[in-house]
Amino acid sequence: MLHRYFSDYCGAVLQNVRRDGGTLLDAEQAHLGVTHAHIGAQLATLWQFAENYLSVILHHHQPAEAKKYQRLVCLIHVTDVLCWELEFGSGGDSEVPEIDEHALDRFGLRERGLDHLREAVKAEFENAELFLAALSN
Repeated sequence: MLHRYFSDYCGAVLQNVRRDGGTLLDAEQAHLGVTHAHIGAQLATLWQFAENYLSVILHHHQPAEAKKYQRLVCLIHVTDVLCWELEFGSGGDSEVPEIDEHALDRFGLRERGLDHLREAVKAEFENAELFLAALSN
């Protein structure tokens, strides 16, 4: 949505990331004074989204900051990072964020469990691609 309605700002932010490195979040904060999570939360409030959605939108990069709905926020955070790792979408930068320790603790995940989860997600992506390819024929 930000790219569609604020393409000049988003373009400048992405240009800064490509030129200077760092994360999209850091560039958003430096260039705009807010991040896409804050803008999304403002829109979710205006559009009267349910409180659990608002919490996910606002805290999906910093799940430990969520006061409510932490399990859901942590779930979305973990899946967001896994999608980046597997190159299923991108935030516009090449720096894949670390999964927050709070989120790992919330689900009792350690490296071995995370590896199994990565493989399962990767297999599901591959199945979805096959399904979509079959539909397009």
